[in-house]
Amino acid sequence: MIEINEFRNRREGKVTPSSLIEGLSERADPSEIETLVYVAKMRNGDINTAFSHALNSEHIGLLEIGKMQIIDSMRE
Repeated sequence: MIEINEFRNRREGKVTPSSLIEGLSERADPSEIETLVYVAKMRNGDINTAFSHALNSEHIGLLEIGKMQIIDSMRE
């Protein structure tokens, strides 16, 4: 059932978690990424975060920039 939903969502142009991960691994050169932060909500409701080694202020800054970009896209 998950594969059918994945296919349907991709056909409708929705960015799914799977397609986001695939896109990152295909297009991002790991040697070019300096700092990485991610937040994921699991099916059971748990929230997972992970981040590469950097200053905590950089992690917070990346999350704030991401938040601002999401808010800006909501205004469009």
